[in-house]
Amino acid sequence: MVPRVFRLSGSRLLRGCLGLGLAGLLLAAKPNPMVPFPQDHRQTLVRYAVVDRSDGKSRDLYVSAQGLEALRQGLPLPVGTTLAIETFSGDGRQDAGGRLVRAKEDNQLHVMTKLQPGEGSRVWGFGAYTLDGKPEPVVIEMPGNCLVCHQEAADDDLVISKAMLERFAASGELQYSRCNLSGRQLCTPR
Repeated sequence: MVPRVFRLSGSRLLRGCLGLGLAGLLLAAKPNPMVPFPQDHRQTLVRYAVVDRSDGKSRDLYVSAQGLEALRQGLPLPVGTTLAIETFSGDGRQDAGGRLVRAKEDNQLHVMTKLQPGEGSRVWGFGAYTLDGKPEPVVIEMPGNCLVCHQEAADDDLVISKAMLERFAASGELQYSRCNLSGRQLCTPR
């Protein structure tokens, strides 16, 4: 059998090369781009939970109004939903209710935003910022190390605090959790 030879005209060759180049760019594109800083997050997002950790860190957890409304309607988190965590340092004391007394802001805001429909690691983008909107000089590599922890919540659309968020959506009451782990260890608030 004689092999078939395909001859490509100039325009076909150009289209083929452009198509291969575009496919290469799409494959090489980084998944999970760093998401934009949410300006005025304390006013534009809804605080749904507080998590105190045994290392003296306290975290406020926020959600965008559209994500909260979707949960209230029994729907999955839609594209554009933003979740954020702001961290504080305690002063070693607890208040009468057993909650950490905050001494200072840690000047950190960690953000995740749903960029496309579906669930899983390819639909969320992550970011870490100082409170004035500058990318945070963190030791972790964005977004890779964010995904390491958030993969533990794969059944909950990568939202580690999903149970707390759903309780807040149903009740409107700020949720509270105490985590006995320190540092960046995963503590699933329930």
